[in-house]
Amino acid sequence: MASNAPAPARRRGRPQIVQYIRTIETIYPSAEAAIKALKDEQYIMGHAVSKSHTKKKGDRLERIDMVCSRSGTYRPRASNKGKNKTSSRKCGCPCQWIIKPSSSAGYIIQVVAEQHNHEGTHFAQASAPVRRHSQCRFDPKLLRDRVMSLSENGALTSNQIAMQLQRDFPGLLIQGSDVRHIRKGARHEQYAQQTAT
Repeated sequence: MASNAPAPARRRGRPQIVQYIRTIETIYPSAEAAIKALKDEQYIMGHAVSKSHTKKKGDRLERIDMVCSRSGTYRPRASNKGKNKTSSRKCGCPCQWIIKPSSSAGYIIQVVAEQHNHEGTHFAQASAPVRRHSQCRFDPKLLRDRVMSLSENGALTSNQIAMQLQRDFPGLLIQGSDVRHIRKGARHEQYAQQTAT
């Protein structure tokens, strides 16, 4: 069966890889709605996506580039200059999507590459971007207030607070490090309010 696909273009003797773009049929009312739909779809498969680039012309949004959270170059433990000597989870995943205004009203998602070069997270609790996505589904202020109320007397550890929050909010993915991060943000906010007055 003959293919209608164009032959790869040649440049200085090397074949150039041609990536075909397909457009997801749905038209979303806003760019945020398109981002949420893409994140939800990938979350179900155990993947997380993030913005890599946004292009605007004046106040008008032209496009948002979205990539897999594991795109980019792997950083080994030895090359990390930070406080915590950890390696990255990057593996050069080629998945990429473009969110842009449609010719009519609304926004569309164009798929540049949709094949991940790694498996999805089987244990969603282990992936920080997947946990953050889960936490965004709940009211952030309510979540922060609950963390601060459970932290008041100092009787519970961060991990115990995380387990209590999972009982309070079924479907929430959270662990001790997330609780510490929420507490730190709340304290910074309180300090900023105290110094402003």
